[in-house]
Amino acid sequence: MRLDLPQTLEELAADSAIIRADQADRYRRRYGVIEAVEFIGPNPQDPTFDAPVQIRLLPSQIVLPGRRIAELSNTWSWRTASAPERPDDPINDTVLAAAGTLCQGAPIYLAPRADGSTYAVALPYENTLPTLMPRALVAGLADLSNPELSRRAVLAAASQWQIPISGDIDFANDIQVRFQGDIATEVLVSQQPSILEMATDFYYFSLEHELFAGLQKPEILLGTYDATTWYWENPEIMAYGREHAILPFAQPRRPVAEVLMLLTAAKPALGLWYHSFQPTKTGRQAVYLSSGPKLPPPSQAAIHAVLARPVPQGWDRDRAAVSYRQQRGASIVE
Repeated sequence: MRLDLPQTLEELAADSAIIRADQADRYRRRYGVIEAVEFIGPNPQDPTFDAPVQIRLLPSQIVLPGRRIAELSNTWSWRTASAPERPDDPINDTVLAAAGTLCQGAPIYLAPRADGSTYAVALPYENTLPTLMPRALVAGLADLSNPELSRRAVLAAASQWQIPISGDIDFANDIQVRFQGDIATEVLVSQQPSILEMATDFYYFSLEHELFAGLQKPEILLGTYDATTWYWENPEIMAYGREHAILPFAQPRRPVAEVLMLLTAAKPALGLWYHSFQPTKTGRQAVYLSSGPKLPPPSQAAIHAVLARPVPQGWDRDRAAVSYRQQRGASIVE
């Protein structure tokens, strides 16, 4: 698949979204929590492109080589051979992300000076294939300010990693990215369930809690929704999505048609089995989860009552029933 040259700053920023997520994850795993960074670099008047900068990570005291790529005053003034003729840009998150693209996805820091000026510094880029590619794909796609650029971001990452792709989009190493139009909806990894399969596996187990426990006091806000969109409001489930490469958990917004699937799949991840709905002052509906009482030992009557309920349209009823029997005791039959 062909990747056209970026025509806007937003497209330039999207081109490194996944690479930047991978590089940031590598730095966290290698150096731990970075509480602060110290810089020794050029003065603001030095016109040298890519001037060297010494970077010290704290509290580890690790010293890394970096390079200045821009000076910041009222605008972002480029100081890198990667953008020798680019005019000044406004200072915002998009230009910071675009700077990452011009530096192959390397982490970018803003370095303040004692005189009040600031410059942008690129850290070293690690030019090896990611060991946690699904996690990088999910984090990069979840962070896109414009989800319509998802396909472009995936194509750019595959190109930089020099990984052959096919289909919609299938990586050569058993990873598939699914799309709705140009918006990525899921990253599938061989031998791991999809978000629909996750929800299906726990549909009846969740339903039994709802049928026999009655109303429960809300404990955590899971998300809110309006007529078109679901909004995650729970940082724990979003972090879980990034850690386990589950894109529907990591993306801030999802289609409202997925509400039941998302909340059912989130329950086992959070260990909370009861949900409730409440209106909000903004006009959205809020979904809360709570722990509630444990289920009693399984009985034939309860199992039959639960399995008598249909699954939502498009869900695999046989899979749901098999999973439920395993969760409640393999000897229980319909």
